[in-house]
Amino acid sequence: MWTLLWYFVLQPENSSLVYFAGLFRLAQTDFIPEYRHRDSREFLSMAQNIEHVVNSVYKTSAVSRLYRQSVISDLSSNNDGGLLVHFWMVFVVPKSKSQFVCEDCVGAILKDSIQTSLVNRSSVGYLSDLPVDMDSVIVNGSHLLKR
Repeated sequence: MWTLLWYFVLQPENSSLVYFAGLFRLAQTDFIPEYRHRDSREFLSMAQNIEHVVNSVYKTSAVSRLYRQSVISDLSSNNDGGLLVHFWMVFVVPKSKSQFVCEDCVGAILKDSIQTSLVNRSSVGYLSDLPVDMDSVIVNGSHLLKR
């Protein structure tokens, strides 16, 4: 008995990998020396917690189908107190959708996810359970890598 198996490889629309780098300040979070070492248990734990929150923001956003991942690249101290979180994100963007994944759009999604209180009128809001200074959120340029 013979079986015929059809195998189709669907080539996605011509797309690019788009990278964004950014940072934000976690308020009410102290920098500890262990954060200087990316392989320390403290760095890995904090980075994993932040990555989980950022991933959930973008996976439930309007660009969820284009979003791939976020990676925390560094945790550093800040003169104003708190913890600076440096990160990068990756999107796979078809040519026809490139206008939806711009620096301003990606930054706005993160900023819009920060819940601020109109009562205290401070710039510190919460991204899930993380106290984020909304004024510190920066998302920089896109770097394209054609696939």
